[in-house]
Amino acid sequence: VPGSIFERAEGILMAVWVLHVFTTMAMITYLYSVVGAEIIGHKGIKHIATLYIPVVYLFGLLGNSVVQVFKNINMVGATLGIYTVIILPLLILIASYIKNKGGSKG
Repeated sequence: VPGSIFERAEGILMAVWVLHVFTTMAMITYLYSVVGAEIIGHKGIKHIATLYIPVVYLFGLLGNSVVQVFKNINMVGATLGIYTVIILPLLILIASYIKNKGGSKG
């Protein structure tokens, strides 16, 4: 049957996509768990990962399609990016000026 090679390729591409998404999400979950544990001073990352997994699940439920989910994630990522790159450093700079102004130098 001509064209049947494309039907087989679809299954292979789907398997590669699932492996890609799984490894990416596993890496991101581990990264956030390690960073979260360091921020709050917790020794184990398993508890932090357990708290992070429902957040990922809820993000997946926000859209009606994969495209909508990615749009929502990009919107949240852009908002957090602006906060992390612009607003948070300005707040830290202002706090350091206030702290150094009233304290002793030397």
